[in-house]
Amino acid sequence: MRKHKQLFWKFYLFLSLFSGLVLFFACDREDVDGSFPSNFKQPVVMDVKGYQIPTDSLPVISAFQFKPKRVALKAPRVMRAHKNVTLLPEHIPSVPVDTSTLQVITPGSGSVPLPEVFSAKGKKVAAGLPNVKKAKDMAFRDPNPASFSSFGKLQGLKTTVIQDMLTDRMGNLWVAMWSGGVLRYDGRQFTEYTTEEGLIDNLVTSVNEMRNGDLWFGTWNQGICRFDGHTFTQFGPTTGFFGTHVDAFYEDEARGIWFGSSEGLFLYDGNTFTLYGERQGIKHVESISGDRKGNMWLATRGGIIKFDGRSFLVLDTLSGLNDNLSNIVYEDHSGNLWIGTISGANRFDGKTMQSYTSKEGFTDAHVQSIVEDNRGNLWFGTANGLFMYDGGSFQKFTKDEGLPSNVAWTLEKDHSGNIWIGTENGLAVYKGSSFTHFTEHDGLGNNKVSHIFEARDSSLWLGQYGGGLTRYDGKQFTNYTTEQGLPDNLIFAADQEDNGDLWLATNIGIAKFDGKFFTWYNDTLKTSCLEMMKDDNGNLWFLQGGLGLVIYEPSSSGREGAFKIMATEYPGIIANGKDLLIDHHGNLWVAGDLGIMEIRLRKDGTVLSASSYTAEQGLPDAWIYSMIEDKDGIIWMATRDGGLLRCEPTDDPDRKTFFYFTEDQGLVSNNLTGLEIDRSGNIWIGTRYGLSMLSGEKAQSITEKAKTASIRSTDIFFRNFTYGDGFLGVGAGPIHEDRKGTIWVGANDRLSVVHPGAFEVDSLPPHMQLTDVALFNEKISWQEVLYKKDSTMILGNGIRVGPFSFDSISRFYNVPQNLGLKYNNNSLTFNYIGVTTNSSQGVKYQYMLDGLEKNWNIPTTETEANYGNLPYGSYTFMVKAMNSSGYWSEPFEYGFEIWPAWWQTRWFRFSLVAMVIISFILFYRWRTAAIRHRAKKLEEEVYKATRVIMNQKKTVEEEKKKSDDLLLNILPAEIAEELKTKGSADAKLIEEVTVLFTDFKDFTRISEKMTPESLVAEIDECYSEFDRIMQRHGVEKIKTIGDSYMAAGGLPTPNRTHPKDVLRAALEIQKYVSARMEERKKAGKVFFENRIGIHTGPVVAGIVGVKKYSYDIWGDTVNTANRMESACEVGKVNISGATYELVKDEFKCEYRGKISVKGKGEIDMYFVKQL
Repeated sequence: MRKHKQLFWKFYLFLSLFSGLVLFFACDREDVDGSFPSNFKQPVVMDVKGYQIPTDSLPVISAFQFKPKRVALKAPRVMRAHKNVTLLPEHIPSVPVDTSTLQVITPGSGSVPLPEVFSAKGKKVAAGLPNVKKAKDMAFRDPNPASFSSFGKLQGLKTTVIQDMLTDRMGNLWVAMWSGGVLRYDGRQFTEYTTEEGLIDNLVTSVNEMRNGDLWFGTWNQGICRFDGHTFTQFGPTTGFFGTHVDAFYEDEARGIWFGSSEGLFLYDGNTFTLYGERQGIKHVESISGDRKGNMWLATRGGIIKFDGRSFLVLDTLSGLNDNLSNIVYEDHSGNLWIGTISGANRFDGKTMQSYTSKEGFTDAHVQSIVEDNRGNLWFGTANGLFMYDGGSFQKFTKDEGLPSNVAWTLEKDHSGNIWIGTENGLAVYKGSSFTHFTEHDGLGNNKVSHIFEARDSSLWLGQYGGGLTRYDGKQFTNYTTEQGLPDNLIFAADQEDNGDLWLATNIGIAKFDGKFFTWYNDTLKTSCLEMMKDDNGNLWFLQGGLGLVIYEPSSSGREGAFKIMATEYPGIIANGKDLLIDHHGNLWVAGDLGIMEIRLRKDGTVLSASSYTAEQGLPDAWIYSMIEDKDGIIWMATRDGGLLRCEPTDDPDRKTFFYFTEDQGLVSNNLTGLEIDRSGNIWIGTRYGLSMLSGEKAQSITEKAKTASIRSTDIFFRNFTYGDGFLGVGAGPIHEDRKGTIWVGANDRLSVVHPGAFEVDSLPPHMQLTDVALFNEKISWQEVLYKKDSTMILGNGIRVGPFSFDSISRFYNVPQNLGLKYNNNSLTFNYIGVTTNSSQGVKYQYMLDGLEKNWNIPTTETEANYGNLPYGSYTFMVKAMNSSGYWSEPFEYGFEIWPAWWQTRWFRFSLVAMVIISFILFYRWRTAAIRHRAKKLEEEVYKATRVIMNQKKTVEEEKKKSDDLLLNILPAEIAEELKTKGSADAKLIEEVTVLFTDFKDFTRISEKMTPESLVAEIDECYSEFDRIMQRHGVEKIKTIGDSYMAAGGLPTPNRTHPKDVLRAALEIQKYVSARMEERKKAGKVFFENRIGIHTGPVVAGIVGVKKYSYDIWGDTVNTANRMESACEVGKVNISGATYELVKDEFKCEYRGKISVKGKGEIDMYFVKQL
C-alpha cells in the first residue's frame, strides 16, 4: 500500500511540473502598451485679481520745473558702413567670341592620335570600421557681420586644410582633407575614413558621387579609389594607373566616369582607362563640369575646353579669358558659364566673354571655386577671401569678416541651401542672409546696445551702455558721446518730438538734441531716466528715478513745453519701473522689478483708477522688462525668469488672465529682455540665450491649447534662433522693426539685423538613417562578422555573443540586414541620425519597437535607443526625425529577430504535450490496479469496522460530555443551564453593563499583503489571547465580527466591578498587541495595530437562533461603545464620560473634550493612561 502511495505522488508531481511548464511556455508575448500620458508640462494659466489702489492714494499730476543746461554740439565721429562692398563699374570689359573660328581638336583626325587605352586593374580592400565622434559646437569669429561659423581642430576636424566637398543624396557632407583622409558630416557627428579603413591615400584632393551611389576620391599623388559603401577599390601606381594628381570627377550621360588629373583627362568604362593627354591637346585638368546641353567643360592650364563627346573646342586669352590658368567652369541658373582663373573670373554666355578682375572689385582674386546660392547670388572662393556677387556689386569676406582663413579652396551648396567653404584653416558655413551684425569694428560707439529708435527720416538712433548715441543712415555710422555734448554715455531710450527734436533717457536724467545743441534736464540728484515713450497726443512720458513719472507737454507756439510729474503714495512699481505702455484704451501701464501697474486715465489726463499686479496677488514672476500690445488688445510682457507673459483682459477691469509661456513650450530661454510685434503680427522675443519668434497664428494656437491644457510635446510654436542658426548676439535686448520690415536687435556684444524676407521655411525633413546596431552597449564590426557568422565572440565586457544570422551590411553604415540573434543576445542599442546640415541641433526623434510597443515614445534629441532583455520574437524598430520647422521624415524601419531558446521552440512544446498524454495513460493504468487492490482491502476493513461499533456506546457518552462543554463555551453557564432545563432562555434587561469594542486598523489593506493561511493564523493567535484575558478578568466575550472583537462586563450576572474589570482587560490587550507588533516588526513581518472603545449603560441580553445558538446584547449602549472605538486613536483605550465617572478614582485618564459622534451629537471622551 505504501509503495502505491509513493508511486501516486511521484506521478502527481511529475504531471504538475510538466503541466505548469506547458502553461508557462505556451503563453505568447503580449505587446507593451507604449502609450504615454499627456504629462507634457502645461503653461501656467491664472486669473489674478489686481490690488485696487485706494481713491485717496491715486497718482496726482502736478506741474514741475527743471533747470535746463544747453551744450553746443561738437563734431561727431563718422565711419562708413559696408566697407567690404564694391559696386560694379558701369562698363564691364567684354570680348565677342565666334566659336566657329576657334581651334577644334578631334582625336583620330589629322595629326591628332587616338587616346591611349589601358586595362583598369583595381585592388579591393574591405572597408574597416571608421572612427566616429560627435562634432562640437561650431566656432564663431568676431567681427562677423555675415554670421559665418566654422569647424576646426577644436571642434573635431583631423586636419584643417580642406581640398574638396560633396553633398551626397542623403544630405551628408563629404570633406576631402589634406593629409586627413575623408570626413563625412551628418549634422551631428564626424565619420573619418583614412588609409586605416581602406582609403588609397590620406592626401585627398577631390570627391564626387555617381548616380549609383558610389563615391570616388582623387589623391595628390597616389591615384584614385572607389568606395561603394562596403569596399574600397584602389587604382594607383601599384595597380598600373599612372594618373597621379587627380583633381576632378565627372559622370556623363552614358555613365562613363571621367577624371581630371595632371596627366590629362581619363575615361573609365568599368574595364579600361582611356587617356586624353597632351598629344590630344589636353594639359593638366583642374575641374570638369557639364552644361545643360550635354557638353563637358574642362578647366585646364591652357584655358577652358568644351568636349561634345567627339571633339575638343579650346577657349583661351585670345577668346577673352583673363588668364589661361583656369581652375573651374560653373554654369549658373541662366545657362551662363562662369570661369575662375588665377586672375579673376569670366562670364561666357556663348557669344560674349566678360572679364571681372581687380578693376571690377575682384581684388587679388585667384578663383578656385564657384557656386550659386538659392537667391541667384554667385560665390567665388579665392586665395584672398570669399566673394559674393549679386549682379551689381562684389562683397568680400575675409578673416576680418568672420572667416577662419582668407584662403577659400572649395565651395559646396547643401540640400538646405547653406554654402560651405573649405579653407586652409577649417570648414566654414554661410547659412544665408537672414542675419547681419554690426560691432565697434563697423562704427558702433560700443557693442552693448541698450535702445533702438527709428527717426522720421528712417535713420536709426542706437543707445548704448557706455558708448553714447549712434546714428545709422544705411551708409554710415555717426557717434555722439559726452565729448560731443551728451550728459552721459549710457542711453536707455530715445523718441522724437513732433517738431523733430530727439529726446533721450540717460543714466543721469533727461536730454534733448535738436541737431545743434544738447539740452540737459536733470534733477538735483541726477537720477537715472530708465524709459520714455510718446503718446498719441505728442506728449512724452519719462520714468525718472527719484521723481516717478515725468510728463512733457510740447508747446504749440514753438516755445519750450511744460513738465509735469505724476506722484503717488504707492511708488514701488513706478520707482522700480522698466517700461511704459499706453494701450488702445488710453490706459497707462508701468512695469518693473515689482510687478505691473495699470493706471486708467480720463480724457483730460487725470487719473480715474489704478490697479497693481505683483507677487502678492499671485504672479509667479512679477519682474517685467518689456511690454507690447498686439492688434487684439492683448499685452505681452517679457519677464526676468518666467518666460513670455500674456495678459488678457476680463469683464472685471481689475481682473486679468495671465499665461506664462516658457522653455517647456519651446521658448529658447525663460530669461527675457525685449519684445516687438512686426507688421505681420509676429512676436519677436529677445532672451539671454537667443532670439525667439511666435507667429500670430501660433500665438492664437498656443493660447487656445493652454486654456484646455492640451499642449503636446510634438507641438512647435516658437521659431528659435541661436548661435547654430547664425544669430550671434549674446543677450538679445531691445528689438525694433523698421519701416522696411527689417528687425533690429540690440545685444550685449553687437547690433544684429534680422532679415525676415530671407528666411525660408525648412520644409526638407531630415533623411532618417540607422547608423549602427550594438549589443550589450558595445559596438560590433558587422563587416568582420559577415564571413564568420557561425562563430561566437566575447565582447569587451565579457559577454559571449553569437552565432548570428544576417544577409548583408547596409552601404556606408555598419548595420546588418535581416539580423537574427540568440535568445540571450537580446540587449540591443540602435544608433540613428536624421541627416541634415541645417539647424541640426533642433532635430527631434521618435522611435518605437513594433512587437514590444504599441505607440511612439516621447520626442527626444537623443540619437540612440536601448532595449534590454527582449523576449524572443520578430521585431521592427521604427524611428523618424523632425526638423526645427516641424517637418517629419518618413519612418525608417529595421526588422530583426530574437530566436527562441530550445525550451521555447514548437518541437519542444509538442514533445511536452506528448509526454503529458503518455503520463496520463500510465496514471490511468496505475489507478485501475490500485482500485482493485483497494476492493480487496475493504473486505478486511468491514470486519474491523464491526469491532469498532462495539465501542461506539462509550464514544457517544464521551461525545455528550463534549457537547455540554461546547455549549458552555458558547453561552454563559446560567444561560446554558436555563436552555437545557427549559429548552429556551428569556431575554433580560440589565441596568448597567460595560461594553468593550476593539478592531484592527487598516485590516483590509494589511490582509492583502498576507496569505490566507497566515492571516487566519495571526487572527486566531490574537483572539485566543483576547479570550484568555477576558477569562482572567471575568469579562464575558460576546462575539467577533471580521476583525472586530466585542465583550462585556457585568453580565449575565450583574456585579459592581464590571467597569474596572473591563478597563483592566483593555489595558492588558493593548500591552499584548504592542508587544506582538514589535516582535513581528523585528521579524520583517506585517503587523496589526488596534484601538479600543468602552461605554457603560443598560443593555438587553439574550440568545438568538434555533440551531446555532448565540448569546448577544442589544441597545444604545452597544452602539455608543462602537462609536467610542471608531473615535479612538491607534494603541489607546477610549472611554465615555459615563464609564469615566465609575473608574476615575482608580484609573488615570486624559480628557479629550467633547467630540462629535455620528448620530450621538457631542460626547465627553477620555483616554485611559494607566491604573
